[in-house]
Amino acid sequence: KKVTIFGLGRYEHGSGIAAAKFFIDQGANLVITDLQSKEDLSEQVERITDYAGKKKTLDKITWHMGGHAKEDILEADLLVVNQAVPVTSEWIQIAKNAGIPVETEMSLFFKLCPAEIIGITGTRGKSTTSALIAHMLEVTGKKVHLGGNITLAALEQLPAIKKEDLVVLELSNFMLEYLNEQQQSPSIAVLLNVLPDHLSRYNGSMDDYAAVKEVITKYQTADDLLICNRQNKYTNEIGQRTKARVDWYDITDDNIDVNLQATTLSGAHNLENVLAAVTVAQHFGLEQTEIENKLASFRPLEGRIQFVDEIDRVTFINDTTSTTPVAAVAAIEALRD
Repeated sequence: KKVTIFGLGRYEHGSGIAAAKFFIDQGANLVITDLQSKEDLSEQVERITDYAGKKKTLDKITWHMGGHAKEDILEADLLVVNQAVPVTSEWIQIAKNAGIPVETEMSLFFKLCPAEIIGITGTRGKSTTSALIAHMLEVTGKKVHLGGNITLAALEQLPAIKKEDLVVLELSNFMLEYLNEQQQSPSIAVLLNVLPDHLSRYNGSMDDYAAVKEVITKYQTADDLLICNRQNKYTNEIGQRTKARVDWYDITDDNIDVNLQATTLSGAHNLENVLAAVTVAQHFGLEQTEIENKLASFRPLEGRIQFVDEIDRVTFINDTTSTTPVAAVAAIEALRD
């Protein structure tokens, strides 16, 4: 098959690079195209070249860098798009009009993954909650794979995943846009919150942005499970519309039987993340003491209210992921004491 990778991207384990490696393994004839030049993406090009060299498939790769051409789409059997490319792109429309299948690294993973998928999304807290869920589910004795918008790209991990394993995926709104195109949702979905972010992509509309987040449960069935934040306006509405079973969580609930203070994470927003993860853990049968031990042993991720050092009675905190006013406010509130 002739496969066009549309958008290589800069990330070492990004969707473009993961897709290229995957199709090299499948023996496909690849066209790799990006708006940036080979020189601009020299590290990424070298990574793919080295990989193909080891597989002895260098002659199956054609590089069309520094711009896109219609021929690269129209002559392909399959177009694999970097998730950063909007679904409304004129290039995507060219493929659709020509009847050429369009996939992303994540939509391919959903189709090919043999294991149960736990998908997590929200404006804030996705990475922390995903990592905490994966950390907790180690207690089940199953092999747990963590991917998506965190650590390794999911497709890169596919060869190591077995049917009896568990997969925990952090799903960004960009990933969800294309899962919507393919009508795919995970069997277990976690919806944390919907707050103002990425609105330039959605014409300033919170409703349009929330509609993308809803994809995580939109294609679930009555046999699937949505773990949903009751307190957020948008998640509350989404949870009432879903076809899936809903397990609500609410930080104000007095009936929580787990000591959430066992966690090392700071701030009220992180307690919400912890409660979401605890709800998942309880679904998989973890006992109270097992959950509390895992909460105590979990360490904050880099760049998320991360303690750096204390010098001359001044505490330095790295919260580089606070890239919106809402996130910065949450971090400041977390450090109030």
